[in-house]
Amino acid sequence: LKYHVVSIVFAIQIIPQVSTLRARNKELEKDKQQKGECEGNDPSKEAQQEERESRVSEILEKCKEDLETYVTQPLVVPEVRYDSLPTTAITMDVLKVISQHLEEQYNTTLKIAPEACQCSEDLRKCFHDFAYRALQAENNEMNLKIKHLNKTLKEAPKDDKEEFENLKRLKKRRKDLVPKASRRVTHPTGKKPEHSHNKEKRRDTFPKRNKGRDDTRDEEKSLLPSDSEGEEDVEGPPKGNL
Repeated sequence: LKYHVVSIVFAIQIIPQVSTLRARNKELEKDKQQKGECEGNDPSKEAQQEERESRVSEILEKCKEDLETYVTQPLVVPEVRYDSLPTTAITMDVLKVISQHLEEQYNTTLKIAPEACQCSEDLRKCFHDFAYRALQAENNEMNLKIKHLNKTLKEAPKDDKEEFENLKRLKKRRKDLVPKASRRVTHPTGKKPEHSHNKEKRRDTFPKRNKGRDDTRDEEKSLLPSDSEGEEDVEGPPKGNL
């Protein structure tokens, strides 16, 4: 009888502990399995994200370099800046090449926009600044050049006028790309880029872009064209959802 009593007491004390241990083991196994699944997915996603950001960053840096080399720098060459190239034909050739490079930057920006919007906040900000500010600044600068050139074509040969039509076609193609690029741009804060459809002076619209160009303008007023070219329609994106 004493043996049976001891057995019963032992069972009463041990069985609950065994049940508790089994339940605990099941919880540990479940946690381990879930952790294993997470660990199995995270490295893959992280690797994809790193690859995406590396690719976008590389393309964006190349775009910045190309924009500076083939668009910004040519536009600040004195002969181009002050519209003092030897002939109208040469002016149109120069502007045509610059226009083609600028269009190429818009196309590249549109291609990488979907991936850029999935990148880190810092990289998205860099993309936003390039796509909306840098490209827009150069686009408006080119439009001013084309507007001024149009005023000089009254006495130009027929060939020059025909070539100017090609330049206008490039401008129109670029104009169609501007709203497309702007719709793809989302500021990291979620705010829409501010823009204006009113006529504004070029230097006031993009002060950072023109600071270097305007530093010596007061000293070189005699080199500037006599007719007014300080205003141009500033092309901004339509007020739609980004």
